[in-house]
Amino acid sequence: MPERYSSPPETSPHIRSVPLYPEEFIWEPLVSGIQYTSFSNKTSSIEWHLVSIDLSQKELQLTAYPSEAEINPDGTIQGITVKKYAKKTKAIVAVNASPFKYTGLSIFPGRSLVGLHVYQGQRLSPPIKKYAALAFFEDFEGNYKASIFSDQTLVPPQALHAFGGFYAILKQGEIIDFPALSFDSRLAAGVSKDGKTLYLLFAPGNFFGTAGLSFEECAVILSKAGAWEALQFDGGSSATMTIEGKNIKKTGFRRVANIFAFTLSNDTNFN
Repeated sequence: MPERYSSPPETSPHIRSVPLYPEEFIWEPLVSGIQYTSFSNKTSSIEWHLVSIDLSQKELQLTAYPSEAEINPDGTIQGITVKKYAKKTKAIVAVNASPFKYTGLSIFPGRSLVGLHVYQGQRLSPPIKKYAALAFFEDFEGNYKASIFSDQTLVPPQALHAFGGFYAILKQGEIIDFPALSFDSRLAAGVSKDGKTLYLLFAPGNFFGTAGLSFEECAVILSKAGAWEALQFDGGSSATMTIEGKNIKKTGFRRVANIFAFTLSNDTNFN
């Protein structure tokens, strides 16, 4: 079972004794309410990209794939690349989310979500108790708020959208320690204590010439950025982040089973 600790031990093999984040986070505004920052260390080959989203911004709109209409009668999903979805929706930022499995024996197999997927209040894929989920709600003023649930079965029916991932990695400010040691491409999400700020973290792994991150290192970075809770989404070759329609690194060639993105209520065009 994962164990919690508020101050990761320096000797932990899951948190390397190299710089993981800058002394100060310098944010670059993308649009009102969305900021971007990144970090790289050539000596350790660690690299990551981080987006901060102020969910109270009225002009921001959350969009997601798949809708009920985009799921086949047998429950499978054709899938789409994050980049294609981002261009289709004119998203400022878009990421992959849940793990999935392939179904069928054809050269174009379907995809089945592993874990919770809620689209506009409709539960389209069932929860898995051992995995975490990121859920979005609307308050009485119509603003988004986000929460992370370490158990997908606890996501309430009031959720507007919810996306299952793997495990929670940060709980009430405490980093969760995992028994397995793995450094890979990662896509993680964090939420501030008041639920009004969302953090999306992408770290390319070793097949991009970079070192990747452990679950615990993702939690450290998100905590330093301001997250109070965090979870891990599908990583490896699925891990993709696009900003203004363009992939971070040369990723995003894999069609994934679900995606969420943020757009502007006014029209935005990408080249």
